[in-house]
Amino acid sequence: MALWYYPQKGDKGATKVSFHQKHNNAVAFLCGGGPSLSKIDPKKLNGPNRIVFGLNNTYPFVRPDVWIAMDDPYCHRREIFYEPFIKIARGGHQYRRHEMGRVNHLFNMFYADMEKPSEAEDIFKINGHDIKFVWKKATLVAALHIVLWMGCKKIYLFGNDCSMEEGEYHDAKTGRLGKNYDGNRKFYKMMYKYLKWFSATGKKYGIDVYSCSEGGRINDFLEFVDYEEVIRELETKVPHTFKLDHCNQAEARWKKYLAAKRERKKQNKK
Repeated sequence: MALWYYPQKGDKGATKVSFHQKHNNAVAFLCGGGPSLSKIDPKKLNGPNRIVFGLNNTYPFVRPDVWIAMDDPYCHRREIFYEPFIKIARGGHQYRRHEMGRVNHLFNMFYADMEKPSEAEDIFKINGHDIKFVWKKATLVAALHIVLWMGCKKIYLFGNDCSMEEGEYHDAKTGRLGKNYDGNRKFYKMMYKYLKWFSATGKKYGIDVYSCSEGGRINDFLEFVDYEEVIRELETKVPHTFKLDHCNQAEARWKKYLAAKRERKKQNKK
C-alpha cells in the first residue's frame, strides 16, 4: 500500500490511507534545506492554492503542510513529531524511536512503502491508491513522487541548491553540518543530475518544474521565478466571499438547482 499509519493499541494491522488525486488545483512548494532557503520569508509560503512540502530539517524554519523525511527520528528535531500537520516517514521505520520513546502512534504520522524502480520513468507512471513509491535512497526523490501522487502538476523548488558554494544548509545549527562534507558534495551532484532529468522528462507528462532557489545550481536548467510573484498570482485565483447565506437559503438554492437539472434532463430526452 502507498501510505499507512501504525495501528493503535487493540487494532490489528496497519491501516491504509490515501491522499492520491489525478489532478490537483494546488501547486507544490517543495522546500529543501539548502542555503538559499534562508533568503525567503517562510511566513509567506503557506496559503491557498499551494501545498508546502518540507523535507528533513527545513522545520522549524518552514512550517509545512506535509513534512517528508526518510531518516531515523534521531536525525530530526523532536518537536516535529508532535506537530499536527501530515508527517510521512519511510515504511520499515515504524518501530524507530527517539529518547522520548516511539513516534508511530502520534497524530498524523504516516509511513510510505518504497521500492527500487524498474525503470527511471516509473516516478511518473506509478500512480494510484495502492502503490509503492520510488526509492533511490534520497528524500527528495521520494518527495517528488509523493507530490506527483497527490496530483500537483506544477512544482516550485525552494532551497534545492545542489551546491555547497554558500554552505551546506540554510541553518548553520543543523547538527550534521560539516560531518559528511564529501558525501554531501557527491549527493548534491547526483541530485543536480536527477533534477535536470526529472524536469526535462516531466514535460511529456504535463509536469512543470520551476526554481525558487536563488543562486542555486538548478538555475542552470530551470527557470528561476520570484516566489512572491507566484504567490500573488495564485491568490488572485481565490474567490472572494461577498455574502454568507442562511442555511435555509442555501438549501432552497440547492433544491432549485436540482429541479433545474431534472428539467434539463427531461428536455434532452424529448
